[in-house]
Amino acid sequence: MPIQIGEKIRELRLRDNKTQNEMAKALGITPQAVSRWESGISYPDVEMFPKIAEYFGVSIDRLYGRAADERELEIEHILKSVRRLRRTDNSSEQIQLLLRDAIRKYPKEYRFMLELCNVLHRLSQRTADDDPEAALRYAIESAHWGEAVLAESGDTNLRYEAAHTLKYIYTENAEMSFKIDQLAESMPPMQICRENILCYITDKNEAFRSAQWFSQECLINIAYFTDWYKDPEERAAVKRTVLDMIRLYFPDGDYDMHWYYRLIHLHIECADADLSRGCPDAALDVLEELLSLMENLRRRTDAASEHRHSSVTTSHLAPYALYAPRFLIMCRDRIASLLEVNEAFPQIAENERYLRFRSRLDELVDA
Repeated sequence: MPIQIGEKIRELRLRDNKTQNEMAKALGITPQAVSRWESGISYPDVEMFPKIAEYFGVSIDRLYGRAADERELEIEHILKSVRRLRRTDNSSEQIQLLLRDAIRKYPKEYRFMLELCNVLHRLSQRTADDDPEAALRYAIESAHWGEAVLAESGDTNLRYEAAHTLKYIYTENAEMSFKIDQLAESMPPMQICRENILCYITDKNEAFRSAQWFSQECLINIAYFTDWYKDPEERAAVKRTVLDMIRLYFPDGDYDMHWYYRLIHLHIECADADLSRGCPDAALDVLEELLSLMENLRRRTDAASEHRHSSVTTSHLAPYALYAPRFLIMCRDRIASLLEVNEAFPQIAENERYLRFRSRLDELVDA
């Protein structure tokens, strides 16, 4: 019997964030037996091996410490295939099939669960307008996988990334909004989060950078949740103030990729509000700033096929494929659905500045 078997059991138990008592109860043995296995004092009986392997979702060979390298190589290959497929439009069905097969083969591999959670969440968002029932089904299953990662994974980074997706799922679907409080209670308080602590480091440049990202998170959230303002003018004023403060905090426009999606919406909504209040020049100023933002996004996409978050608040997250083409298309669609149906839109429809803006945006989208 390999002496490493106890170490392997302990490694798998910690991976799944389980206690010795929880494992013992699931296997119908005593916690003392688990303790003896892990300390190397004794070994499981032969008939226990299939039960232990099933409990951890691994092969018996894995318990013996064999084939770990081959397993990890296959997992990495699958994850790379998922990232490659993400760059292709209309590939969500292929990604789902790939991930579902992977989870059946590796039922305790939380990286696959998190990927499936994210792809289902994106499907929920995309189908929300055209097929609300399908969107809700996607959201419910997405939440299922995210909650499994949050509850069972021993990897802190995976758990936090799952929580990041779950907060959007819960807020986008009224049927699940009651879970927000529970999710918040499971997270560490702001006083001990990394971005707060990094504000105190001795490298003043890095400390200021940390404060920038921390502030942007707060400001974007304020702009994002303004529906409780009944007066449209008040909502618009808050969004304009947030945009002014973001400009102040980021004079170089060096935003993290993580924020582009929200910033796109914020700019278009501010331009729409400026137009509604009879300020076409202000609206055009915002749109030209948006164009600069989109050109920067395109340059960054052309420079690399994958991006790792640079923000101190999200730098622990895994690299992801850049979605500049999708963002650009979304930007154009959002302008068509919001700005160009504004009653005041004729004020700028034939304006030379607006025509240049649309022409350049079309070039970026079609490039």
